[in-house]
Amino acid sequence: ISNISNSILLNVSNDNSKVFYNVLNWEHYATWSGSVSSYNVYRAINGVFNPTPIINLPFPRKTYTDDVQSFSSDQGKFSYYVEAVEGSGNIYGFVDIANSNIADAYVESEIFVPNAFAPRGKNYLWLPAAQFVEKTDYKVTVFDRWGTKVFETTSDTQAWDGKGTTDDMFIYFIEYKNARGEFKQ
Repeated sequence: ISNISNSILLNVSNDNSKVFYNVLNWEHYATWSGSVSSYNVYRAINGVFNPTPIINLPFPRKTYTDDVQSFSSDQGKFSYYVEAVEGSGNIYGFVDIANSNIADAYVESEIFVPNAFAPRGKNYLWLPAAQFVEKTDYKVTVFDRWGTKVFETTSDTQAWDGKGTTDDMFIYFIEYKNARGEFKQ
């Protein structure tokens, strides 16, 4: 006869007031004869899990805030699962583990666009700064006031230097895919 248990239900949310933080909450695993000694938290970035936990938390802790600011150049999809580790005291003499569900958090894309630059001055490059944007589906196009295309790139690191144009006003159009796979303009 096996013991009766309660699985781990993991919920993850992105704290919109602090864009770079994903908040994890879960229910305790119950009831091993050795009880729970700790929880390992695992993270995937854009669908790829690291086999090493990002943190080990002692029981009875059941929440964790993950700072994902250093991954702003990635797409912005983060997946997590929590692994409960059984403590000593199991009547059969072994230590078991139990995994939670996989829960996803999506960090909203942000693009910061300079509103002016001086191609023949000190601020001579124009480059939008993109965070948490799918790089394979990113495109920037710049048009002059008559609708003629003067610059286009699919790289978030390629800047426009304004060469071959006169001092004027320009219009830009940015297309990208966010972490949820939605196309934005």
